[in-house]
Amino acid sequence: MLNTLKLLLWVGAIFVPSILHAAGFITPRCSVSTTPLNFGIYWGTSTLVSTAKIVVSCNLPATTRVQMDAGLHSFNFATRKMIFNQKTLNYNLYTNASRSNVWGDGTGGTWTVTGSQLTVHASIPGGQVVTPGTYNDTVVVTVIW
Repeated sequence: MLNTLKLLLWVGAIFVPSILHAAGFITPRCSVSTTPLNFGIYWGTSTLVSTAKIVVSCNLPATTRVQMDAGLHSFNFATRKMIFNQKTLNYNLYTNASRSNVWGDGTGGTWTVTGSQLTVHASIPGGQVVTPGTYNDTVVVTVIW
């Protein structure tokens, strides 16, 4: 009986453990958040500037490209428009502090930006005669990764 026990122990020692293969799939996803762009009071005498922030967060490392549409009240990127009671106020959004690169979708001379912590530079040109009121627009921000 003792020899059998030794044999079983020896046989047990030569077993090779099985290899467990595990696999999983993580769906990449990104989200975007923005701070409101608020110009304050526009008097019409000079250009008014402001900034806003865009933060892109992805669950996996990714290079993101951020683009914007022309807004609800404009048909092109040359001049975006805010509206109040059918009256418009021209403004635009830019990728740089000198406000020379219009932020758009990469077409028609517009720029997109790569990154995750971005600043939107904006301006309302001076010299516009407008009706007093609260002017608004909505611009869709799209993240491509």
